[in-house]
Amino acid sequence: MIGNIELSNHASARMQQRGVNPRSVEFVLDNADKSEFVGSGCREQWISRRRLSSLRRRGADGNLIERAAGVSIVISNDDMIVTVFHKTVRTRHKKNKQHAYQKRRRRSN
Repeated sequence: MIGNIELSNHASARMQQRGVNPRSVEFVLDNADKSEFVGSGCREQWISRRRLSSLRRRGADGNLIERAAGVSIVISNDDMIVTVFHKTVRTRHKKNKQHAYQKRRRRSN
């Protein structure tokens, strides 16, 4: 468990494989200003470069900022961290996917 969000077994394994420590994940969760729908009711969260430089100017721990730069976290609807990875490619808007998911969800309720 990181903060008040539960960590899946997959996310725990990926954090170890990808060299992302729990403090970095917690820092991203606390300071994330970008969020994107990635399908199946999950959303991706990360810290933008602008926000990172703002945190740096405000005196946040520089080492922690560097370790959290480029880290993305995928969170499910029930607030569980599904996976953690280093963001290397720009996320494209997936509005159609989001719309389709919301339609299916409405029909099932």
